Amino acid sequence: MPKWIQGLLIIGLALIVVLGGYIGVSEIKTRTLFASFTLMDTSETVGGVYVLRNEICNLFLMNSGENQYIAFDAGQNLQDTQEALKVLGIQGEDIVTVFLTHSDYDHVGAVDAFPNATVYMPQSEVQMIDGSTNRAPFQKNVFTRSYQTVQDNEVISVGNLTITCIATPGHTPGSSSFFADGCLFVGDNLKLEDGKAITAHSNMDTALQTESLRKLASLNDVKYIFTGHYGFSDDPATAFSSFIP
Repeated sequence: MPKWIQGLLIIGLALIVVLGGYIGVSEIKTRTLFASFTLMDTSETVGGVYVLRNEICNLFLMNSGENQYIAFDAGQNLQDTQEALKVLGIQGEDIVTVFLTHSDYDHVGAVDAFPNATVYMPQSEVQMIDGSTNRAPFQKNVFTRSYQTVQDNEVISVGNLTITCIATPGHTPGSSSFFADGCLFVGDNLKLEDGKAITAHSNMDTALQTESLRKLASLNDVKYIFTGHYGFSDDPATAFSSFIP
């Protein structure tokens, strides 16, 4: 066998070993991560705010008036999101707007459960779905639904609600939180542990995420914090106590 073919075979075997190890470690980390989630069951949590349990995350609805709703994230599994809507007695067609905290698959995969909705994606998150920035080695985020972009500090009115976009990068470059009527929807920007906020999982820049949590801690009039994987808090002062100067 020519030496150049032997060399190619050695390189190929090395790549298989490296990739196999990477995939194996990633699978273990993923299983451990999922086991740490503390998801809420589908229900009305506080007045006018509904939690929908999806495969590995929670998404949320707010009533914006006249039996129309705003969604914060969409969940991963289309069937799970549709079943949760049935439990609540809400039609997918009644969701008029969706605000996406970021573009990871478990937060956007079921967006078609809301066929009539205008979808908002943070402007700085577009890099994650246009091929500019990889989510991880060998991993790109994908999003095919049409959308509009929303900027940091932009305020959008939907029905009787006003929603403020707050750029909170770190988990991904464009991760954002949304604030409406005392409710702060943070997606994967933080984890609640013993009632206190800490940086969550799979951050692309944890130092930047920490700065984002300080930004959230400085907000006024927050009554509730809703997370994608770790429940909610009705005590924001305690939740953000480690991030208040």
